[in-house]
Amino acid sequence: MKIMTVIGNIGKSVDMKFTPQGKAVTEFSVAVNEGKGENKKTEWVKIVAWEKVAEILNEYAKPGSKIFLSGSCKVEAWIDKNSGEAKAQNVLTVREFEFLGDGKRKEESAQAEQEYS
Repeated sequence: MKIMTVIGNIGKSVDMKFTPQGKAVTEFSVAVNEGKGENKKTEWVKIVAWEKVAEILNEYAKPGSKIFLSGSCKVEAWIDKNSGEAKAQNVLTVREFEFLGDGKRKEESAQAEQEYS
Protein backbone atom coordinates (compact mmCIF):
# COMPACT_ATOMS: atom_id res chain seq x y z
CA MET A 1 0.00 0.00 0.00
CA LYS A 2 1.26 3.43 -0.93
CA ILE A 3 0.83 6.44 1.36
CA MET A 4 0.07 9.79 -0.25
CA THR A 5 0.04 13.31 1.17
CA VAL A 6 -1.79 16.06 -0.69
CA ILE A 7 -2.13 19.80 -0.16
CA GLY A 8 -4.53 21.51 -2.51
CA ASN A 9 -7.88 23.18 -3.04
CA ILE A 10 -11.19 21.38 -2.91
CA GLY A 11 -13.01 21.19 -6.25
CA LYS A 12 -16.60 22.07 -7.11
CA SER A 13 -18.60 19.60 -5.05
CA VAL A 14 -18.37 17.45 -1.95
CA ASP A 15 -20.80 14.53 -2.14
CA MET A 16 -21.76 12.14 0.64
CA LYS A 17 -23.64 8.93 -0.04
CA PHE A 18 -24.40 5.81 1.92
CA THR A 19 -23.57 2.22 1.03
CA PRO A 20 -26.40 -0.36 1.15
CA GLN A 21 -24.98 -1.32 4.58
CA GLY A 22 -25.47 2.27 5.79
CA LYS A 23 -21.79 3.36 5.81
CA ALA A 24 -21.17 7.00 4.90
CA VAL A 25 -18.76 7.70 2.03
CA THR A 26 -17.78 11.19 0.89
CA GLU A 27 -16.05 11.88 -2.41
CA PHE A 28 -14.56 15.03 -3.88
CA SER A 29 -11.55 16.15 -5.89
CA VAL A 30 -8.60 18.28 -4.85
CA ALA A 31 -6.57 20.41 -7.26
CA VAL A 32 -2.84 20.07 -6.65
CA ASN A 33 -0.64 22.66 -8.36
CA GLU A 34 2.94 22.06 -9.37
CA GLY A 35 5.36 24.65 -10.71
CA LYS A 36 4.85 28.37 -11.27
CA GLY A 37 3.83 30.75 -14.03
CA GLU A 38 3.82 29.21 -17.50
CA ASN A 39 5.18 25.94 -16.06
CA LYS A 40 2.28 25.57 -13.62
CA LYS A 41 0.38 22.29 -13.93
CA THR A 42 -2.74 21.25 -12.03
CA GLU A 43 -3.43 17.62 -11.24
CA TRP A 44 -6.75 16.49 -9.78
CA VAL A 45 -6.74 13.84 -7.05
CA LYS A 46 -9.93 11.98 -6.21
CA ILE A 47 -10.54 11.90 -2.44
CA VAL A 48 -12.59 9.20 -0.70
CA ALA A 49 -13.46 9.23 3.01
CA TRP A 50 -15.43 6.68 5.01
CA GLU A 51 -17.74 6.71 8.01
CA LYS A 52 -17.02 9.40 10.66
CA VAL A 53 -14.33 11.07 8.53
CA ALA A 54 -16.79 11.14 5.61
CA GLU A 55 -19.44 12.82 7.75
CA ILE A 56 -17.03 15.45 9.07
CA LEU A 57 -15.60 16.28 5.65
CA ASN A 58 -19.10 16.47 4.19
CA GLU A 59 -20.02 19.04 6.85
CA TYR A 60 -16.89 21.22 6.78
CA ALA A 61 -15.22 20.80 3.35
CA LYS A 62 -16.18 23.65 1.03
CA PRO A 63 -15.25 24.19 -2.64
CA GLY A 64 -12.10 26.29 -2.96
CA SER A 65 -10.89 25.61 0.59
CA LYS A 66 -7.24 24.67 1.05
CA ILE A 67 -6.78 21.29 2.71
CA PHE A 68 -4.06 18.84 3.78
CA LEU A 69 -4.93 15.16 3.34
CA SER A 70 -2.99 11.98 3.97
CA GLY A 71 -3.90 8.35 3.44
CA SER A 72 -3.57 5.29 1.27
CA CYS A 73 -3.29 5.78 -2.47
CA LYS A 74 -4.25 3.68 -5.46
CA VAL A 75 -4.54 4.37 -9.16
CA GLU A 76 -7.85 3.86 -10.96
CA ALA A 77 -7.47 3.20 -14.69
CA TRP A 78 -10.13 3.05 -17.42
CA ILE A 79 -10.72 3.50 -21.13
CA ASP A 80 -12.58 6.69 -22.08
CA LYS A 81 -15.79 5.63 -23.87
CA ASN A 82 -15.78 8.65 -26.19
CA SER A 83 -12.14 8.80 -27.24
CA GLY A 84 -10.99 5.22 -26.58
CA GLU A 85 -8.02 6.78 -24.76
CA ALA A 86 -6.54 5.13 -21.66
CA LYS A 87 -7.03 7.31 -18.57
CA ALA A 88 -5.83 7.06 -14.98
CA GLN A 89 -6.43 8.94 -11.74
CA ASN A 90 -4.87 8.90 -8.27
CA VAL A 91 -7.37 8.08 -5.53
CA LEU A 92 -6.56 8.90 -1.91
CA THR A 93 -8.50 7.22 0.89
CA VAL A 94 -8.30 9.67 3.80
CA ARG A 95 -6.71 8.77 7.13
CA GLU A 96 -5.79 12.29 8.27
CA PHE A 97 -6.81 15.78 7.20
CA GLU A 98 -6.51 19.40 8.23
CA PHE A 99 -8.05 22.53 6.78
CA LEU A 100 -5.49 25.21 5.95
CA GLY A 101 -5.84 28.94 5.43
CA ASP A 102 -7.78 31.65 7.20
CA GLY A 103 -8.71 31.69 10.89
CA LYS A 104 -12.30 30.55 10.34
CA ARG A 105 -11.05 27.47 8.51
CA LYS A 106 -8.60 26.73 11.32
CA GLU A 107 -11.43 26.92 13.86
CA GLU A 108 -13.48 24.51 11.75
CA SER A 109 -10.45 22.24 11.40
CA ALA A 110 -9.98 22.17 15.16
CA GLN A 111 -13.67 21.41 15.68
CA ALA A 112 -13.56 18.68 13.02
CA GLU A 113 -10.42 17.22 14.61
CA GLN A 114 -12.18 17.03 17.99
CA GLU A 115 -15.13 15.21 16.37
CA TYR A 116 -12.73 12.86 14.54
CA SER A 117 -10.80 11.93 17.70
